[in-house]
Amino acid sequence: MLWKRRGTVLNKGKELGVDELMDLRTELSRHRIVRKLVVTSEAAGLTGAQKNELAARLARLLEIDYDELLAKRLLQLMNPREIAQLATEGVDFQLHTHCHRTPTDEALFRQQIQDNRRRLQELTKSSAVHFCYPSGVYQLEFLPWLQGEKVVSATTCDAGLATSGSNALLLPRFVDTSARSAIEFESWLSGVGSWLAFRRAAPQRYEPPRDQ
Repeated sequence: MLWKRRGTVLNKGKELGVDELMDLRTELSRHRIVRKLVVTSEAAGLTGAQKNELAARLARLLEIDYDELLAKRLLQLMNPREIAQLATEGVDFQLHTHCHRTPTDEALFRQQIQDNRRRLQELTKSSAVHFCYPSGVYQLEFLPWLQGEKVVSATTCDAGLATSGSNALLLPRFVDTSARSAIEFESWLSGVGSWLAFRRAAPQRYEPPRDQ
């Protein structure tokens, strides 16, 4: 939704708990707004319904038809029937935290993994062992918790190419979004994109929270 209003600066951020001026002119500035909304939602322990209401409020501030977005299913998850069907067709479903939260309490964090694995096994008839950090939020103390749940690999949203020296539980990746051009995607396939990302601040890089 922020991307759809790219190129503008709005004096409406205070209503959402972010900086009063919402600078939508660059991908980095839009990312900072998303990051702030994610961290604030995590800190407040918002439910799925409350996060949906937050998204609806953001849409209203941006003068975007949220109902139309919902009708197109642009912001919706697959339903259980669709997951089960795709699993039979060879699509591989792997782990997230079950409620898309990242608890900093070990018991709660591991419970999220267990709940998600159990539900996926019910739908796909296979045991998931790979993990993706919700919104790219991670902290180093998560690693032994994941190991305790027999997670084999975990991906961040940090820009980079995985190598033999990469930590299997902190794998970098290229986050492909609608703002990425075809040539930029090709540059990552060739390795040039990764080299350039390390020579500048990659706009898709997520930073783990330091104040929790």
